[in-house]
Amino acid sequence: MFTISLILSAVISAFLVLLVFIQNPKGGGLNSSFLLGNQIFGPKRTNLVLERLTWSFALVIAIFSIYANSF
Repeated sequence: MFTISLILSAVISAFLVLLVFIQNPKGGGLNSSFLLGNQIFGPKRTNLVLERLTWSFALVIAIFSIYANSF
């Protein structure tokens, strides 16, 4: 089980890095790159989804870290 939690932590960490690279601190990020994203979610909605995913992945990594520390 420890190995599985380490593998999942590594995969989620890679996704977290990609999410951070997609975001732009000045508000452009994914919004300015993809026109379809602007039409479906709108600029504020896309940033909100990316921010919530970032916090969720960070929380999952923290939980896996605490779990892995218990061994």
